[in-house]
Amino acid sequence: MLKTVILVLGLASSLIGAAPSYVATTDNISDANKAAGSVSDNACRVEELPYTAPTFRHPARDVCVDIEALRKVKIYSAATCQNGTEALFARYRAPGCVGEPAELQAIGEELLGACLSMPSRGAGSYGFWCDGVEERAPLDPAPASPPQYSSGGGFWGLIGILLLIFVTMLLIAVLKLVSFISRATHAGNKFLGIFGQREGGIALR
Repeated sequence: MLKTVILVLGLASSLIGAAPSYVATTDNISDANKAAGSVSDNACRVEELPYTAPTFRHPARDVCVDIEALRKVKIYSAATCQNGTEALFARYRAPGCVGEPAELQAIGEELLGACLSMPSRGAGSYGFWCDGVEERAPLDPAPASPPQYSSGGGFWGLIGILLLIFVTMLLIAVLKLVSFISRATHAGNKFLGIFGQREGGIALR
């Protein structure tokens, strides 16, 4: 009996000792969630892009987030800096948050829930600015300019298509002519055969 009581007391003591560390861990997770912001870069309708169901991101402070061309970003909540103040919102003209931001704004009521355009219509990036958004290599680097096609190649391609159409039409015409000649020859032979039979009958009479 005494051993059982000692075992129960020891187990209770270990649980009490473990409780503070568990609470601290939960608080740390809660603090981390509060420090991150909440945004979506496909919740805003863009006519040039197909509709997709909105997805949400929770970027931490000073973390760079790339955004596709033509997309707009909507802020639901701002990230919190280490000193407890709200982060600024930085927008960049290119992926990777390279250089100084094109726009750096305090996140007020006019920005929350609004569809914010990026500085350029191409792919860009953004982040919640506290000590400066860290630069990084873009995840999907976009080509600097669209591929250039020479006008000469398009001209000769058009000539080739027209030539192919002409040859096809000529072949069809030749086939029709051959078919017509064949039918005419057959009809002529048939007519001559009938006429010859009649002449033979008359001569016999």
